[in-house]
Amino acid sequence: MLEIDFTEPRWLINWYHFIGGLSMILNSFGIYLLIYHTHKLGSFRYYLLAFLVSCTLADIQTTYFCQFIPLYPMIAGYTVGVLSRYLGLQAHPSLALTLTFTVIQIESLLLCFEKKHQSIAEVTKTHIVPKPIRYIVYFVWLITPFNVFFWFSTLAMSEEEKFDYIMSAAPQYLPNFMALPNFNIYLKTTSFILFFSVVLSSGIVLNILMITSAIDIFYLMAKLKSKISPVTYQKHREAVISIMVQFGSSTICFVPPLLMVVIVIAHVDQAQILIEVVTAWFVSHSVVNMISLLIFFPPYRSSVSTIFKRRKQIVTTFGFTCHYFCVMRKSCMVDCEEEGGNEKHGALIN
Repeated sequence: MLEIDFTEPRWLINWYHFIGGLSMILNSFGIYLLIYHTHKLGSFRYYLLAFLVSCTLADIQTTYFCQFIPLYPMIAGYTVGVLSRYLGLQAHPSLALTLTFTVIQIESLLLCFEKKHQSIAEVTKTHIVPKPIRYIVYFVWLITPFNVFFWFSTLAMSEEEKFDYIMSAAPQYLPNFMALPNFNIYLKTTSFILFFSVVLSSGIVLNILMITSAIDIFYLMAKLKSKISPVTYQKHREAVISIMVQFGSSTICFVPPLLMVVIVIAHVDQAQILIEVVTAWFVSHSVVNMISLLIFFPPYRSSVSTIFKRRKQIVTTFGFTCHYFCVMRKSCMVDCEEEGGNEKHGALIN
């Protein structure tokens, strides 16, 4: 018998709000640093900017607009975000948008890898990918988010099918489902299994591709060092560090869905709280990414250090100015008191 806990997980909703707000602050700060403090990266910073913007949009959709609440052990859930609470959008299209934004985010990171790999390859004349192939890849990347959105949209059940399934599989929970603002249930149909098999296999292939590209980038960087000036080499090196840091932190994107699949396939008992924890883990990847960049990405680290030094100088200057005016004010008051005392003394003598 299915055992589903319909208690609203307030901690998860609060986590959505907290991590969403923190993500917007950190990503906005990262975008500001990219625009105004990383000119040495050249045009590559615009690809990093596209990635940060895609992270921001994905986080807004996930943590504010969607706010998915899973209902394990069913492959089901509902949403309590802005789209459902105020606009009446059902859970399935909201999840489709979340998945689409996640795909765009991954593609933005792939574009960063591809651009930096090929910019170094063109200098070293090694492992240059022909332009026709690159254009085909760009076209595939362009249509993939739309394909994902429309394919996932076909997996939705109609209202009648959902309630028929509840009556046959878990009739005791019918009142609970009817009390939800919205919900969707997914069955392990051929189309469902095929869709997520393609998604997971694509994720694994892309991870392997990025790891291979990273190894090749380090190989090309070793050849590049003797062919360009130290300043240009440092620019390439900092760009490579940025995408490596983002790749390392973005693996968080792939691990939670994989864990969810393992939990569902293995039919782990009493795992609803585990599913919620994995969901909270998934939505935290952008914050981890920005914190990692602020710590390990040299242009960000130096920019933050410069900003804090300037603020310290401003605070010190302001404090010195206030202290100076206070001293001057006291000095003036003392002079006035002395002049007043002299006038009174002269009047008494007269």
